[in-house]
Amino acid sequence: MDEPRTYKTEMVSVDGRPLIEVDSMTRDGDLLELRGTASVYEATLLIRVRAPTGNETVEVIQASVGGPERGEWSGTIHARPEDTIIIGQHESEEGAASAPLRMITIPPSDA
Repeated sequence: MDEPRTYKTEMVSVDGRPLIEVDSMTRDGDLLELRGTASVYEATLLIRVRAPTGNETVEVIQASVGGPERGEWSGTIHARPEDTIIIGQHESEEGAASAPLRMITIPPSDA
């Protein structure tokens, strides 16, 4: 099922658009295909899948180009409908104070 909603970070890039955008999500059972654009450090996105039990897995996705340019990205991850999806740029994982502004959280009801 295609999800029409666009998810985006609160923080914007030099081009005035969100650092990370999720333009489409397509689910096929426990597989979730995500597509979007990003302007992130070294073109590296981290996608965390958090189960209701608290267990997490991390997938690394590469955009077509790194920031400050904007690149396209896509990836298919294993995520059950009840899982929470968290997408951020690599440096967000290092505990910076602005990390929540540079991350997207997709709740289970939307994934």
